[in-house]
Amino acid sequence: MRQFVVYDRNGKLLEELHLPPPEAPVADPKQSCCLQLQWDANGDMLAALPSGSSSVYVWAAATRELQKLDTEFRAQEISAIAWARGSQTLAAGTAKGNLQLFLLRERQRTPVVGKHTKRVLCGAWGDEGVLATGAADKTVVLSDGASGETLRTWQVKGDPLEVAVARRKDDAGAGGDDGAVSTITNKRVLYLLHPAGRSPAAAGGVAAAPLELTFQEQYGAMQRHLWFGDGFVMVGFRTGRIVVVSSASKEVGTEVHSAQHLELLADMAHCPALSRVAVGGGSTVKILDVGARVQEVPSEAVEVPQGQLVDALGWSKDGRVLTVSTSGGQLISYLAALPTVFGAHGGRLAHLTSLSEITVVDLALGRGAPPSRLQVACEPAFCAVGPEHIAVGMNNQVLYYAHGPQRPSALAARRDYLGAVAALWLSSTHAVVLVDGRLVVHPIEPLPRERGAAGAAGLGAGDEQDAVLPPSSAPQAILCGGVTEHFVVAGSAQGGLTHYLLPALEPVNEYRHPGGAVLRVWPQPDGVRCVFEDERHSLFLLNAVNDHVVKLPGFEGVANAVIWDALDARVFVVSDGNALHAYVHVPPAATTGPGVALLCRTPVPATHAPVVVANGAVMCRLRGGALDTIVVESHRALQGAMAAGGAGGGSGSGAKGVLTRRFSQALKLQRLEEAWRCALALRAPDAWRQLGVAALEALDMATATAAFRQVGDASMVLSLEPLAGIEDRALLAGHALVLLERDHDAAQESFLRSRRPLAALEMRRDLKHWPQALALARRLDPGAVAGVSRQHAAALEMVGDHAAARQHYQEALDAAASGPSAPDQAELARACRGGLARTMLHLGDVAAGRQEALQADDPALWKSCAQILEAAGHLPEAAELFERCGMAEKAAAIHIASKNFAAAAPLMAKVASAKLQLAYARAKEGQGRWQEAAAAYEAGGDVAAAVKLYLERLDAPGRAAALAFDVASSRGHMDTFASLVAASASAQGEVERIAAYYEQRGELEQAGDMWARAEQPDKALRLYLAVGGVAAANKAIALVEARGGDAVLAERVLAFIDGGAGTSGVAGAGGGGGGGGSLEEGPREELRFRLHVALGRPAEAGRAALELARIEQEDGNYRVAHSKLLRAVRQLRNLGARPPRDLLAALLLLHSYVLVKSLAARDDHMGAARMLARVTRSISRFPKHVVPILTSAVIECQRAGLKATAFECAATLMRPEYRSQVSERYRKKVELVVRKPDRGEEPPPPLAPCPFCGLPGPECDLVCISCQGVIPFDVATGGGSAIRAILAAEGACPMCCERVAPEAVVRLAAAEAQQRAEEMGALGAAAAVGPVAGGGGLRVADSG
Repeated sequence: MRQFVVYDRNGKLLEELHLPPPEAPVADPKQSCCLQLQWDANGDMLAALPSGSSSVYVWAAATRELQKLDTEFRAQEISAIAWARGSQTLAAGTAKGNLQLFLLRERQRTPVVGKHTKRVLCGAWGDEGVLATGAADKTVVLSDGASGETLRTWQVKGDPLEVAVARRKDDAGAGGDDGAVSTITNKRVLYLLHPAGRSPAAAGGVAAAPLELTFQEQYGAMQRHLWFGDGFVMVGFRTGRIVVVSSASKEVGTEVHSAQHLELLADMAHCPALSRVAVGGGSTVKILDVGARVQEVPSEAVEVPQGQLVDALGWSKDGRVLTVSTSGGQLISYLAALPTVFGAHGGRLAHLTSLSEITVVDLALGRGAPPSRLQVACEPAFCAVGPEHIAVGMNNQVLYYAHGPQRPSALAARRDYLGAVAALWLSSTHAVVLVDGRLVVHPIEPLPRERGAAGAAGLGAGDEQDAVLPPSSAPQAILCGGVTEHFVVAGSAQGGLTHYLLPALEPVNEYRHPGGAVLRVWPQPDGVRCVFEDERHSLFLLNAVNDHVVKLPGFEGVANAVIWDALDARVFVVSDGNALHAYVHVPPAATTGPGVALLCRTPVPATHAPVVVANGAVMCRLRGGALDTIVVESHRALQGAMAAGGAGGGSGSGAKGVLTRRFSQALKLQRLEEAWRCALALRAPDAWRQLGVAALEALDMATATAAFRQVGDASMVLSLEPLAGIEDRALLAGHALVLLERDHDAAQESFLRSRRPLAALEMRRDLKHWPQALALARRLDPGAVAGVSRQHAAALEMVGDHAAARQHYQEALDAAASGPSAPDQAELARACRGGLARTMLHLGDVAAGRQEALQADDPALWKSCAQILEAAGHLPEAAELFERCGMAEKAAAIHIASKNFAAAAPLMAKVASAKLQLAYARAKEGQGRWQEAAAAYEAGGDVAAAVKLYLERLDAPGRAAALAFDVASSRGHMDTFASLVAASASAQGEVERIAAYYEQRGELEQAGDMWARAEQPDKALRLYLAVGGVAAANKAIALVEARGGDAVLAERVLAFIDGGAGTSGVAGAGGGGGGGGSLEEGPREELRFRLHVALGRPAEAGRAALELARIEQEDGNYRVAHSKLLRAVRQLRNLGARPPRDLLAALLLLHSYVLVKSLAARDDHMGAARMLARVTRSISRFPKHVVPILTSAVIECQRAGLKATAFECAATLMRPEYRSQVSERYRKKVELVVRKPDRGEEPPPPLAPCPFCGLPGPECDLVCISCQGVIPFDVATGGGSAIRAILAAEGACPMCCERVAPEAVVRLAAAEAQQRAEEMGALGAAAAVGPVAGGGGLRVADSG
């Protein structure tokens, strides 16, 4: 059976057409009877190509006639056909390579011979009327579609399987002028062919070689390809691989997409209207979105019935229907995209979910409530929803269905209008239809008396109930409209926006928009406001009550829809396709008056069409008919609150953040109750303050008072409490503006509009806005002019505008005099007269100002006027007023500055300023008025000047001394005074007075000094000893010395040093007193030595010196001990006493130790060894340096050749108590000396002649072995005299470190040297200190 069948989109059979048998043998008996079925561009004609036929059959949908088209090539089988894109031109290619063009509209046919040399396999038309054909001769030819003339010819490898023509993408991203041609061959190659021009090519029209694109072997064979988007080519492979390449020259051949979408590919179809590509194979059809980028849409994939395989795919032109043919002969149509037909009212949405089914979703029933469905009797092109009805229709016909909570769904009415319906709106009773620039308003359901006639007419209603707006007499073209329960709103091309009252349809308000035509209007469902769009696509909010218009802020695009929130009448959402702009209408309040505030911008996908808004949740309809909800940013936190059931819930920082956002959004939406609950949960002072401000702006005084009470703002609460109960919103708005410190001019206007306009004057007075207050007083309260004018004058005077201030002071006086008497009138007059006096003085009218000031008995005024006069240089007048107001000191200062001392004299007794007193004193001193000058100096505190006058001019020394003592004691300068008095030999009494002063204050040491100067040694000593300490003890010893060694005083001091009390007690002495028991051992011996020296006791002094040196030696301070012993020897010699031998022996030993370093530095190792040998024999006196001294002795003796002495010292070091302390540096050397001792004899000491007998003897001996004379000790070497050489080298005495010239050293005669040595106490024999091993005796250094 050779036939083809035509169905409509609902699957209804329209036509079954039979085809004749084939004229030529068919190669494949299983091949379909039709090689191709193809609709023209408009879907009006269907061309069928039977297999084995030399004719084409065309079926016309309008007439349902089948037309046979024969070619000029009757004996040739037609192998391929293709419809032109923009015309009813059909191209047919034959098996011999010829081409036939059928121009059906013109009823012409054009044969083209020799287009190809072999069978034409495929063809495709371009947008510019060009035809591309591919044939088995492996060529692709581009021909002119009108004449058939060849434009380009390309040679390809393999047989073209499919050819396509599309607009190619150029480098700038836009389509080129010529169509790009592409083809796929059986050799798995994609060719991109781009003609350079439209003129025929030379040499038979052969163009340049095409661009070949080959793909990976694993992709398999090519099945289909197509062009889409801006120059992209999609290639489908039999294996199910889909690859997309670009045709732009910079990225040509680049695979912008490659993915395995199917296991087997049969066909592909592109829908430009949806930017979708359907790919099918096996039992699956998948949808690819090729809009922004290529991506699969899993939710739109379909599976064909079990047992069927996809064979071919096709889209309807609008993309709503995707048809799939299967290998089993089934034809399946899928509704891919429904028409965007929907309507909404409040929270109810009706939208098309099938070609003849309306689904209704009611948000009031909750998100979980199932939707209801309504079957309609047409395929609607538009829909409208009212409170109780749903209307659908197309063209000029509308069907009205009853569909409400209390009514069953049923067709209520059907209406046919005289023109096409442009828009439709419903209220609960009326329909408003926009037809041909007029609004037709009529009841939705016929009245009861007319229902019978309506039923007879098929539910149609008569025109007698219809009303047309505007009336025919009004020359307005209606462009838009709307309806609420009470009004019909009409917007015209002339810029009119008119509200008609239902049901009378009388105009109640007409607004004329200056911006031109009103294109669209969206009325508030239950209010008197509406949003409208003008011809510039700007959006405005209109209040029909007062024609207040506000442009929507922050919106610059073109609105797709404006939707009022079904649950919050103040909120509406504007959609521009990219974002949802949420706005809130701000009612008249304390801040800005009525207006609109932008809440947020929330992005919305392009696939979402907003239809309903409920509490910020925007229900959107998707292209496929599904619904989705987007919550705008300004309501998201509040939506969470509703889900949680309140403001609480959760804890921690995350919950606090949610509460904070919820609180902020509630404030923006002026939902004060919700904000209050959030603030209770937040417990943040800042939240309460924000809530209080928001409540004030909304004129909710109760909430504002409670909020500020929570934050503890007592002043604000006290200001708000008197406003409770006030219903005058203008008065409340004024007070709110003042409390919020906003626009005071707006507050004044609000007060003036209220029932209490005097509040404006009170506000200006409180704010000290005196010019405005004075203007209001003249207008509202003339009795207040005097007070306001005085306050204004005071403010002007403060800023220095004295002329204007004087004028207003005078105006206040005149107003007070002419007005009724008041309790404060006298005070007002006094203040104004004082102001007049001050301003007159400022303006230079001194006489008048002074007179005005003197007439007033006001010290404060006198003072201010005096200050003004002083600043202006009018000093006498200023002094007069200063004296009148009791400021004698200021008046005296002015008199003194102006050298009017006579006027200043009576005032000086009242002056406390030292500066003024001194200035006056100097002036009197210059005049020779000594007594007055001295008194002024005393009053000014210049005691020195006063004392000088008393001594030099007034001959009053007693007064001078008393004054000086009093000043010194009162000011703490007694030390200075005491030094001055002590220098005077005739001030014995003052000295004793000072001593008593110090003693009384507990300053005992200073008191002791003064008693000593007053020749009171007993009192001085008692205080010194009471003080205690080294310094006081030294002063006590000095006192003993000064008294010639008074034995009584000395015993008391000695008792103190020894630890006794030493004093009988001092009244008032505290801290630091008592005996010398608190003294350390060193200072005690120092004091004892000094005291014995003072008493002339050399033996006791020597013992004290030895004890002092012992203490220092035990601490390792050998040089200090040496210095103290040398000082003791000198002091004893100065007393004429001979130093004790023990003292000299100790000095000799220490000096020997001190000399070691100097001798070693001069490479005198023998001398250093002799000195160290002497020290080691008394090593116990050097307890802290035993090991270092013995180590040095070993080293130096080794160097000097004193092997035996070195061995003795090394053996001592190897004792257990010393061995571990030997330095690692010298330990091995010392051990070597002990292990391998040198038993040889030491070299004998050098001999030197005795300075007395001349006989030789050991150089280191101090007593001649022949004459027993005491040989002077060489302070430089410890042996014979070499002092001149040392002095020449070092320049200082090794003993006392004093600078000595070498020529100052002289040789003494023997007798004189013996005498000098004996006088200095030199030792006579070594036996004095005991025998020394190794020979030699100790020599005592000559201190001279």
